[in-house]
Amino acid sequence: MISIWTRYLPGILLLVGLALVARVVSLVVPANQLVGAIVLGALVGNVVGTPPRFDPGIQSYNHWLKIGIVLLGAQLIIGDLFATGPLVVLLVLGVLIVVLVVTELVGRNRGVNPRMRSLLGAGIGICGISAVVAVAEGIRARQEEIAYAVTTILVFDAVTLVLYPLVGTILNLEPVTFGIWAGLTMFSTGPVAAAGFAHSGDAGTWAVLTKLVRNSLLGVIVIWFSLRFSGRDLEKENYGLQVWQSLPKFVIGFFLLAALASAGVFSAPLLSWFDRASQWAFLIAFVGLGFDLRLTRMRAASLTPMLVTSVVFVTVSLLTLALLLVIL
Repeated sequence: MISIWTRYLPGILLLVGLALVARVVSLVVPANQLVGAIVLGALVGNVVGTPPRFDPGIQSYNHWLKIGIVLLGAQLIIGDLFATGPLVVLLVLGVLIVVLVVTELVGRNRGVNPRMRSLLGAGIGICGISAVVAVAEGIRARQEEIAYAVTTILVFDAVTLVLYPLVGTILNLEPVTFGIWAGLTMFSTGPVAAAGFAHSGDAGTWAVLTKLVRNSLLGVIVIWFSLRFSGRDLEKENYGLQVWQSLPKFVIGFFLLAALASAGVFSAPLLSWFDRASQWAFLIAFVGLGFDLRLTRMRAASLTPMLVTSVVFVTVSLLTLALLLVIL
């Protein structure tokens, strides 16, 4: 236990300290504290740098992000979910199909091999790096293919984190429209949440909700690509097990807390505590997210995967936004 604390404590304390700085700055400067947290993390990571002993604690930001998402479930009213939820599910399925088809066509045209196309399609369509890593094992991707796909996803995470709030402001998008658009088309969960909350609280909630629906399809995608490259069928009883193993478990926590909150289980003070705790968890997580936005990774990105991803992203993002502006 002591060794674990020794390993993680320095980095966690750094995340918390920078989160406090971002919080204080937001009280003085009229800027979103979550965006400020990302900027602080990126500045320290790229300009100042940190000793290796801080790395384990800094990388724990993914756990803080999951905690924030679970606690965010207490702010979701199930009635609102049922009102828009079926539409979100249909949109998620439609966007995923379009992503996979366009990635396959563009990638094949540019001479990208099938495994690389699969990694990019999973990363763009589901949940960024997590999907790339999950699919890579099933298709036996080479290390350089994984590295190129991961680097490409990281570059687009950084770009869209800045681009989406800017577009949302210029177009004066409604919170629900912006949140669902970000949740449908941005790649990784952290940037989706950051962009959503940079727009507004409601947009952040819908962005996370939509993204969680996408994330829940990870198990299905892993099985799909595994079957495609193995050339054989799995035993039927293994389907459920593989889906369960691939499903991000914090998704269950999010919807469980939402169901309990909607049923009136929690008191008003407790709901208020959930809200504050979620904000702080996100604040700490977004500092860590800033550390992951490294310029060296962007320079290391391969041109062909970047080109393929650019075509897929622009196509899907524009079509999705146009559709949402019509139907919402």
